[in-house]
Amino acid sequence: MKTALLFFLIMTCAMVSAAQTKSKCFRSGWLQGERSVNLTISGNKVTGTFTVESADESSPKVYGFRGTLRGRKLTVAFAANKRPDISPSELKGSIWRLVKNGNRELLRIKVFGKNYETNKYEDSFADFESCDAHAKSGR
Repeated sequence: MKTALLFFLIMTCAMVSAAQTKSKCFRSGWLQGERSVNLTISGNKVTGTFTVESADESSPKVYGFRGTLRGRKLTVAFAANKRPDISPSELKGSIWRLVKNGNRELLRIKVFGKNYETNKYEDSFADFESCDAHAKSGR
């Protein structure tokens, strides 16, 4: 009886843990190539990769990160403290946000780069669309 109860508790914990794990993918097309973020969220822990594809490079550059999720705010830290080179902009800050825009989910990341309307360098936000949105639109 104790063995059956123990087995039941272990299975219940495994199912609850698996139910809390979510994978998300976000992409953004830039003039220099596509940028993508793949996240795995397990409770309030986040792991993932930031991939930079470039027409100048034969293979994409992949940067691993870990972090936490509080509400819709992600706090991330890159492996070896090496942030992605997302040239011509620079990745700023370690706080990203999951944002709802209508029925779409976006990942909003702060960047520093040139504003081509004002011709000045400044902080701005890059919105990454859900990979599901890219698939539905045929991109």
